Amino acid sequence: MKFDVIAQEWFHSKVGLVKDSTLSAYYQQLRSHILPYWKDMDVESFKKNDAQLFIGQKFQEGLSMKTVKDLEITLKQILLYAVDEHDMNVPTAFKLKYPTANLVSKKEELQIYSLDEQRRIVQYFREHPSYRTLGVVIVICTGLRIGEICGLRWSDISLESNMLQVNRTVERIVDYSTGKTKVVIQSPKTINSQRSVPFPSWLADILISFAAPCRSDYYVISGSDKLIEPRTYRNYYRNLLLNKIGLSRCIKFHGLRHTYASTLITNGADVKTVSTMLGHSTVSTTLDIYTHSTLESRRKCAETILMK
Repeated sequence: MKFDVIAQEWFHSKVGLVKDSTLSAYYQQLRSHILPYWKDMDVESFKKNDAQLFIGQKFQEGLSMKTVKDLEITLKQILLYAVDEHDMNVPTAFKLKYPTANLVSKKEELQIYSLDEQRRIVQYFREHPSYRTLGVVIVICTGLRIGEICGLRWSDISLESNMLQVNRTVERIVDYSTGKTKVVIQSPKTINSQRSVPFPSWLADILISFAAPCRSDYYVISGSDKLIEPRTYRNYYRNLLLNKIGLSRCIKFHGLRHTYASTLITNGADVKTVSTMLGHSTVSTTLDIYTHSTLESRRKCAETILMK
């Protein structure tokens, strides 16, 4: 059987078993990378070296280590399907060789906002309060992802304990059945992402007044039951920083999350705590992303030796 036939069968076997966002990711992997490479191959002729050549080509195309490893996982799922459902004799437990991370691509330096820039954002909000700008301030204080702040409702916020609960995320994905995009509201992508995050008491004082006229099911950044999707909110954020606040730059929205994490680490928070607050699946993920921040924290510790 041809690879594309098995791949399509495998994909449709996942419908109803995984989230729409996961299906969308599979769909895009198949369309952009897997089927163009494997489409006409006879599955039963597959050899481990074929997969090795495949990932080598993907690295040459400039794909990241994570993207290539995700493609390997999907490829193995398709091959396992061929074994389980069609009793094909193909290897599935092979281990591929990957280049060291520093040979794949140079890690980009994280862009974060300075303390002065953060203060200017908060000061503008105090002078021009709005629900949408409140969302940016909340992210500065909690490190939420853009889909998480778009999905945050007032029922997720406890003003008694200064905690918010991440219960859902909003995402625009490709609908495999139409090829068009759609907005979905779903639970966070991992168990770790569904988390409780504390926020400072000064923010709690602000939230009280904003929450007062709202029902518990209202979205925080709209102050109503109307959803604001990530694409729209990114555009608002960029206009806010460059045209309203007048900052000289606007880093990616995700940079607010990086700013939050870097601030925690450089101020002495342990990496395990930061990892939990960010909703990372492992501490190693946090260490890998925030190597520079953890180095700065260690330098601060070194300076305290024999100071007393």
